Amino acid sequence: KKQPYIRYILLSIHSFLDSNHEINRNSQQVNIEHIMPKHISKKAWPDINPAIHDKYLWRLGNLILLDDGINKKISNKSFKNKKIEYQKSLIKPNSELVKYDEWTPKQIEDRQKELADTALKIWN
Repeated sequence: KKQPYIRYILLSIHSFLDSNHEINRNSQQVNIEHIMPKHISKKAWPDINPAIHDKYLWRLGNLILLDDGINKKISNKSFKNKKIEYQKSLIKPNSELVKYDEWTPKQIEDRQKELADTALKIWN
């Protein structure tokens, strides 16, 4: 839950994957986005109960960096709706989210493992 560390890790992973595109480092303009949002509705996230939500909300696999305007636009929407906006993102790890059809604990864990593998390449 320490946002400066989360931001640093995600910025470093992006820079490693795409050294040609620098991300705006202003935290007011580029936010930490929760793919499974902080506030969930049963309509948009029917399979997420409070225990799962608490366990996975702050996992690195559930977090991305996203432009403030887009983040506000998609805040608590379903993964299907969010994925459309992620696809447009110039931030490398975000555009890779299109490979997922749904967003459940399994996908969060899979993505977290991928991020960890990349982190090991960066900080070997």
